Amino acid sequence: MSLHSSPNSAACSTIYACTFSARRTLPQNHVLLPQQCWKSKSCDMRRLTSNPAITFDFIGAPTGLGIPVLEVTARGDGVAFARALVGGQDRVLVGQDKIMFRVMWPGYEGNSWNRSIPINGGITRGQLAFQISKLIVHFMETMSREAVSPDQRQWKIGRGGVGAEYVQLVSLYNSNANCFQAEIHLKRC
Repeated sequence: MSLHSSPNSAACSTIYACTFSARRTLPQNHVLLPQQCWKSKSCDMRRLTSNPAITFDFIGAPTGLGIPVLEVTARGDGVAFARALVGGQDRVLVGQDKIMFRVMWPGYEGNSWNRSIPINGGITRGQLAFQISKLIVHFMETMSREAVSPDQRQWKIGRGGVGAEYVQLVSLYNSNANCFQAEIHLKRC
């Protein structure tokens, strides 16, 4: 599956290239969820940052496979889960008060869905993984009640489509200013 980036945004294309360049091929049982780069007027351009992608991997697992969002949310608030995560206790997004998180799932881009995540000067990687996983699951629950664009049926969420049990959170990247998106893989059976 190819990556899609906004053709009119050099910054966005750069972010995609930087985010995914370390892993040119995915495992055979993973599919990259292609997302458009989010550009929003609600992002605070005064807080422009160049944060590197924040990755989420289990200790002892190959790098770049991500973590299953349902497993993360089932383990609680991210504190206990952090022990199983590479750098789980590391503080990330230091200096940020909050970030805006958005999912641009193919076929559902017309549904405005973004959430503010309080950071309060920094958060651990484990806590962030929990917050993002919880929001992805919530997004999927919400969108499962919405119609998918007819030309994007392969990405349908919910019954007869993609369930949260197949979703892997791989990384979180800064799409612009204080706005972030997740690299998501779908695990095939």
